[in-house]
Amino acid sequence: MDGNTKIEINFNSDGCEILVDGVTYIKKPEIRTEDNPSNLYVARRERRLKQGDVAKKIMVHSGSYGRKERGEQDFTLNEAFILSDYFNISIEDLFGYLRK
Repeated sequence: MDGNTKIEINFNSDGCEILVDGVTYIKKPEIRTEDNPSNLYVARRERRLKQGDVAKKIMVHSGSYGRKERGEQDFTLNEAFILSDYFNISIEDLFGYLRK
């Protein structure tokens, strides 16, 4: 993203909307389980990384990272960008955001 990218985040009881340069993405809150893994979980496992390995990249405790990966806590926008860069996967694909 260049310095002119406009990002707007709106939270409500249904989840959140993220607008990036006029394109809207929606995210509904959901808890991830082994039967419903996140793309982030899959990307981490494919690279044979532990939660602690990835937690170090975003400078959080491995327990906090685990809660974030399961969807119990939100990643910050900065953490999302770091992980997207680290895994070389778009934020939309990594976090399962859907275009509206």
